Amino acid sequence: MKPQLPAYQAIVFDAGYGVILPLLAELEKRREPYLAQVPGNVAAWPLEAVATLPASLPHGRRRRHTLVEDPAMKPLLMGAWRDQLVQQPARWTQLRLPRADGATVRAIAVRVQSTQRGNRWRQPGATRWLLIEQLGADTFKYYLSNLPADTPLTELVRIAHQRWVIEQGYQQLKEELGLDHFEGRSWRGLHHHLTLCFLSFCFLTRLRTSKKTPGAA
Repeated sequence: MKPQLPAYQAIVFDAGYGVILPLLAELEKRREPYLAQVPGNVAAWPLEAVATLPASLPHGRRRRHTLVEDPAMKPLLMGAWRDQLVQQPARWTQLRLPRADGATVRAIAVRVQSTQRGNRWRQPGATRWLLIEQLGADTFKYYLSNLPADTPLTELVRIAHQRWVIEQGYQQLKEELGLDHFEGRSWRGLHHHLTLCFLSFCFLTRLRTSKKTPGAA
């Protein structure tokens, strides 16, 4: 019997990539689901923001881009979203993280519209999830995702923390198996080194997670 795959899967990356708005736009263009951590200086429009094509300008000129109907409505930085949502404590949920130590996180997810760059900054973009996690009294993390609108909060949090498993794997590969110790000068040598490291890692992981004890029949 094949193992059941999670219902929701996505490309996950840290804020160093999440700040690259063209990357997010390209992933959406390719219909690739993602969940990206973003820094506090990234903004998002409220879902209620509606953009329309304004009336013609003087001298018969026409506007080429839509603008938000309400001029008082602005995109909010992540910190502003946080400050707004912490005033609604009933909407937050305490969830257990997918970790062996049983750690938990307080989280909330709301639907927002993305910001766009260049001369389109006054136009709300694609609808996304904004996930906010509170890890401490003054410690928050922010994520944007194009996962479906029916994605549960538990799944958003689970997916957001999947990259930590990968990063832990790379750390173990470097510290225990010498992934970063290659000093050769050829692509073939590098590929051989990487392959052996990953094969060793897979073998040790399988050995550690196996129900059989070493030497058992």
